[in-house]
Amino acid sequence: MTDDEYQGVDAAIAAATPAIERISAEVWEHAELSLEETASAQVHLWELEAAGFTITSRGTSGQETAFIAEWEQGNDGPRIGFLPEYDALPGLGNAAIARLEAAPNGKTSGHGCGHNLLGAGCTGAAIALKAVMEQEDTPGLVRVYGCAAEETTGAKVYMARDGLFDDLDACLAWHSAPVAATGLARTAAVNNVSVEFHGRTAHAGTDPWNGRSALDALELFCHGLNLMREHVKPTVRIHYVVESGGETPNVVPDYARLRIFIRDETRDGVEATTQ
Repeated sequence: MTDDEYQGVDAAIAAATPAIERISAEVWEHAELSLEETASAQVHLWELEAAGFTITSRGTSGQETAFIAEWEQGNDGPRIGFLPEYDALPGLGNAAIARLEAAPNGKTSGHGCGHNLLGAGCTGAAIALKAVMEQEDTPGLVRVYGCAAEETTGAKVYMARDGLFDDLDACLAWHSAPVAATGLARTAAVNNVSVEFHGRTAHAGTDPWNGRSALDALELFCHGLNLMREHVKPTVRIHYVVESGGETPNVVPDYARLRIFIRDETRDGVEATTQ
């Protein structure tokens, strides 16, 4: 690139900076959990529409808070994608201070992974790239994928399943980190599994013998799962939470649910562990 071209890129980034800052601040304030990011997704959509992008998909690949926006000029040229994320994590606190504390409005979810920054940077980069391409009259396409629910189900998985990245030449993202670097990162393959247990309810103090606790079944399952850790490869990760285990101790729970993430370095490894 020539000095003039570098200056054009710098100018485009500077012009996009107010939008980047707005997205980051507003998504931080919303701090919405996976698949609840209605307002956070809309923040990105407002800025993209204002910058001249067309919203081509909402609720993309069956994920309610996912979207696709794009801009194109000419009949050929590179096709570049960007992957903003914007969901928060539960229980992290959302006050803008260096300790765990709820926001002044009582909100306890927060952006511990910096998705407010990640999303703002990706959408801002797309806006800046569009400006440079317009300035240089460069043909091509810029597409922004609103990647909802990255912390849980991951909208990108369903987008990939539906072939929505197949026509791209490159697709870019970034993540907040203690260092500034570029590279090609590979993460673990994962299966996201929910296991449900059904029993029979009864009053735990009056006639528990008439009940069959779904929670007991879940606990036995977890015990077996943890014993299995001795017999999996070092690359395997198994982690879970109890999503439902009853409502009150004096009622035998007739329903319980466990959610498990199973990870390994390859898809074949994940499938073998899952089976």
